[in-house]
Amino acid sequence: MTWPFGPWGKIQRTCLDCGQTWTLDAGLAHLRPRRPRPAVRARNTQVLKAAFDSLDQQLETIRETRTCPRCSSEHFKDRRSLRVR
Repeated sequence: MTWPFGPWGKIQRTCLDCGQTWTLDAGLAHLRPRRPRPAVRARNTQVLKAAFDSLDQQLETIRETRTCPRCSSEHFKDRRSLRVR
């Protein structure tokens, strides 16, 4: 499925619970966590710790983009934001 907003656009998310509206880059709208590379499966604890720290950071960013800043709801509706030229 093609994301109709394009990687360069902006979207507005409206919370379906409280009505709060916020704007974010379309590229952030549908982030997915990246899987650790096979080389990260090493037994070196420092490498594993760095990989899990990176994954935790990705998951926090994803959580922030998918929750309402006012009520923390995960129910929202996306729509294109007007482009300013």
